[in-house]
Amino acid sequence: MSMNVNKKSGRPRLLPKEELAAIMFAIFASKGYEATSLNDLTQATGTKPATLYQAFGNKEGMFIAALEHYKAAWLADLEVILSSDALSFNNKIKQFLFSAFNLFSCEGKPPGCLLVFSALSFRPEASSLGTKLFNERNAFKAWIIEEAQRAQQNNSLSSTLSPEEVAEFILTFESGLALMALDNPDQKVISAMIDKMIDAVMPC
Repeated sequence: MSMNVNKKSGRPRLLPKEELAAIMFAIFASKGYEATSLNDLTQATGTKPATLYQAFGNKEGMFIAALEHYKAAWLADLEVILSSDALSFNNKIKQFLFSAFNLFSCEGKPPGCLLVFSALSFRPEASSLGTKLFNERNAFKAWIIEEAQRAQQNNSLSSTLSPEEVAEFILTFESGLALMALDNPDQKVISAMIDKMIDAVMPC
């Protein structure tokens, strides 16, 4: 990686934290948290260990910065879909899952989902980051439950499943799509599966 050099001192110019986070995201997403070494991160960013420690505190802090970059740079479009008032609950979830899979398997980033995979590395009982991620998952689950309740009340969603069951199904489906993206499956097959599964499990 090329870096700008101060001609007077000959020292490499430190990249902004946002750029460092973007580079570290690519490494963490490719190798996973446990397999990523400090040497991997310093080589990719062109910095010294002390520089990264000063900027992010420790390896977990570096991962948090990478995760926040992922949310801002890659997941924002999914939030737009979920916040739309123009879609029925059924179609909103379909569009969310379609778009999530496209994101998980698109070019320009490692396949899969760093947010989903981070649950494997950080358990809520083992670290503060694990607790933070657990709370975020629970907040998303609570949102789905609330939306499903509203959809059932206005008769736009069948009451075959309880709102809690709907939420668990969607979260499980999303996690499965993240894993499937690692094997580069046929997107047409995945899209058809999402369409049929949502209609079967969550009929209007």
